[in-house]
Amino acid sequence: MRKSQEPKNFDKQYCNAWKKKRAAKEDDNPDAFEIVWDEDDTNSFWLTTSCQTDDGPRNVKIRLDLRIFPGEIAAKAPLGNARTEANMEPYLPPPVGRMEFSLNPCKMLSQLMGPAVWKKVKGVMCCCICAVLCIAMIPLVAQSVISKIITKAIGLE
Repeated sequence: MRKSQEPKNFDKQYCNAWKKKRAAKEDDNPDAFEIVWDEDDTNSFWLTTSCQTDDGPRNVKIRLDLRIFPGEIAAKAPLGNARTEANMEPYLPPPVGRMEFSLNPCKMLSQLMGPAVWKKVKGVMCCCICAVLCIAMIPLVAQSVISKIITKAIGLE
């Protein structure tokens, strides 16, 4: 990119214009690489690549929003690092899907599982609690029945 005194956004419009210029100047295929644009936001695009892991190659999708500013403009309006104060241009929302530490074991388990699995686990836990309560009540019921039989046998009733 040439040095310029104004900010540049690598958006869909800029990319298409660049591809047309490149196709006119060179015999290169301008569609040799594919950029997948976000339907809701034409300023960001998806880059698909792969990385090597212990399990073998793995495909990775990265969403990028590329903006280039001259040094003078950047010095006049400094931005915060990551999500610190002055979080603008572009605004970085809080991360989605990250675990939050808690001493509550139910909250920690719910974060480890999806909502459907967590619902099933809660149902199984309720059934187990009901089964334990029923088993705990067996001696009480048995004692009551045995005492009634004994009082009838002795004739105290």
